[in-house]
Amino acid sequence: MSVTRTVERAGAAVSACNAAKAVNLMLALQMLEQAEAALREHRIGFEQRLRLEKVKNSATAHARAALADADVDPDMLWKALL
Repeated sequence: MSVTRTVERAGAAVSACNAAKAVNLMLALQMLEQAEAALREHRIGFEQRLRLEKVKNSATAHARAALADADVDPDMLWKALL
């Protein structure tokens, strides 16, 4: 295999990895949004609220990890989310 071909494949692998990281970040943010929406629901019981708080905290941790892993500029992400 030529060096050029190897570099092209490595570049494609990096691009695929970055795309997967972006998808992971998007899913983590969606999960966080859903947990926050569920917590705003006034008709849930105390135990369900506690479970949802745990889910929200976990989703927040996953979103932070995904953001750090995705190597995304936070300002650009914030503008994209607005």
